[in-house]
Amino acid sequence: SGLYKVSLSQQVLAQYKSENAENDNWNSEKLCNDWINCIIQDDEGLLWIGTCNGLSCLEPETETFLNILDRNNPLTKAFIHTLLQDDNGYIWIGTSEGLYRFDKKDKKHIQYNIEQGLPSNVICGILEDNNGNLWISTHQGISKFIQKTGTFVNYYASEGLQGNEFTRGAYFQDQRGKMFFGGTSGITSFFSHEITMQKRRLKVEITDCMLANRSIRKG
Repeated sequence: SGLYKVSLSQQVLAQYKSENAENDNWNSEKLCNDWINCIIQDDEGLLWIGTCNGLSCLEPETETFLNILDRNNPLTKAFIHTLLQDDNGYIWIGTSEGLYRFDKKDKKHIQYNIEQGLPSNVICGILEDNNGNLWISTHQGISKFIQKTGTFVNYYASEGLQGNEFTRGAYFQDQRGKMFFGGTSGITSFFSHEITMQKRRLKVEITDCMLANRSIRKG
């Protein structure tokens, strides 16, 4: 049913709705879709609103929806589950089609999906640690995104998670920096600095010797 603003002092309720137009008119200064999943406020006071059909940005003081990239929906056709602004000012958008990074300065976005290393394209929650790394819960485990190198490190139920499938919107970070991610089998919690890469010593065994695709037998 759209977005509601409540004035606690004046006890006034205001509603913002989309045009509900079937032709998807993205030029109007309105909410792009009435089904809202998540809202964040960035460092400039702008409200970023994730819907089941794209992204809207509201200027609270003027009560206008900004037209970014000449439209009120800079990420059309995206089912958005979660939003985060990192310490660098980037807006991170978790969708059912992967992870997007939106740069407010140059008005450009970059997409990350399983081809770039994510374990799943369904993003359920995003948190940032003190080193600028993102921790992302998905439908196939938790992924650590190292922004400095642009690489993903993935963790699964076999490494201690509650399970591989996590729940959209079930994530939290407390004042100590401890992260919590909820899933279908419970809650996984940890301090990010305690999760380290373990080097394993592998034992090499020769199990076969082949010549021209034929195993060489004794004698």
